Amino acid sequence: MLDEPDIGLHPSAVKQLALFLHVLARMNMPMIIATHNLFFLDTLRNVDKVFDEFDLDLEPAEISLVVMRKVGKRFKAENIDPASSNIESYVDEILKIYT
Repeated sequence: MLDEPDIGLHPSAVKQLALFLHVLARMNMPMIIATHNLFFLDTLRNVDKVFDEFDLDLEPAEISLVVMRKVGKRFKAENIDPASSNIESYVDEILKIYT
């Protein structure tokens, strides 16, 4: 779990962080990342453009982007990346622990 790893980073460093996280994900390392940075989210979703920008010949990892919304006193996970829903089970387990 990473809580806002992009805080205070220059936009070029945010792109490098997104690349690094995709490399870790390609190694089957599950991650849960919390952020409020829309630029970081956009970079994660469109990391193939960053690969091209850095002239890297890598395939991006599959990721799921989930938005947490407060509903009453609880939080609800909404998958904003319909191509994948496997992360929702992780989110549900984490919410059971912390709520």
